[in-house]
Amino acid sequence: LTQIEANLEKAQEMVEKLLDGEPIPTGEFARRCKDGSIGYHTFSASPVVRDGQVIGLEGFIIDMTEQRHTEETLVRYNRESALFSRLGRELTATLDLQLVMEQLLQGVTEVIGAKGASVWLWDEDQEGWLFCRAASYHNTDRSPLGARLPPKQGIAGWVAQTGESAVVADAPDDDRFFPKIDEQTGLRTASLLVVPLRVR
Repeated sequence: LTQIEANLEKAQEMVEKLLDGEPIPTGEFARRCKDGSIGYHTFSASPVVRDGQVIGLEGFIIDMTEQRHTEETLVRYNRESALFSRLGRELTATLDLQLVMEQLLQGVTEVIGAKGASVWLWDEDQEGWLFCRAASYHNTDRSPLGARLPPKQGIAGWVAQTGESAVVADAPDDDRFFPKIDEQTGLRTASLLVVPLRVR
């Protein structure tokens, strides 16, 4: 069940309790707002009883949306701070470039919530080609590590040629997409964020 559906079930149970004359000292629910966002509320309600019959309800509702978002932001900030602190310790503990890149990629995917990340460099043996030097993918042993992109192919190839970043929501539908990498790895690329790496 989604959060909203679960809250609808909970609301029905609460209404039934109130109609039976049972007060609800405190409760909370979520609702979808007009702009599509989710609002969070807390409330208290008691039945108004006359001659043994429930004739109404009394109580209050407090909008907790801003507080909830603030709490979520703090949790995310603390998690990211702990991650960067851990990465800092790990990166200063080794001079192994490959290990450093893999650790950085793992950190990047955790921070932005991506399924995976990779570093593509110019191939010294084949001019104009790119090869995957490092990769980190969650929940799979598949990755494009060692794969090669022909000159000017793929979104990564376009970024390497132009020096511009690319944000692609639907990668397979993009004219620059190079599907052979997915065919080789068995991965399915959905969206991509590609940025050029500049040295000095």
